Amino acid sequence: MSRTVGFIAFGAGLAAALTASTLAFGHGKATGIVKERMDSMIVLRDAAKALGQMMKGATPYDAEAVRTHAGTIRAHSGEALTSKFPQGSGGMPSEAKEEIWSEWDAFRAYAERMGILAGGLAEAADNGLMKDMGGHAMEHGDHLDPAMLAAMPAD
Repeated sequence: MSRTVGFIAFGAGLAAALTASTLAFGHGKATGIVKERMDSMIVLRDAAKALGQMMKGATPYDAEAVRTHAGTIRAHSGEALTSKFPQGSGGMPSEAKEEIWSEWDAFRAYAERMGILAGGLAEAADNGLMKDMGGHAMEHGDHLDPAMLAAMPAD
């Protein structure tokens, strides 16, 4: 799995993990922004899981499904994600880590980056998988040029 998809999957997985321990017993008790946040984490988790299965070859590659799942992640990234973590919304039934608020700038940057990468993945969906392009995916770098991301293989 490439860094791009890996980062998106990791980001969605991390977001889901922020509240995962409460889903089994706390989700039914959650209300308001905490419930919205938990619901959003489930959506992110499911999209990342579906993408990961395609990139690993466990399910057939489907460019339209990649676009759909990447679009879902993009829609739940950036401001859409950070808005689900207003100051004072930690604690039970949420188990969101205090570091979200104490390292807010890093969390906000991470949420934005996840959206940019998801957008690039959606644009690259028709390119197929790296093995089908005969090349290598981008392994390192922080430069997120949308045109460059769109030219890369989806995985």
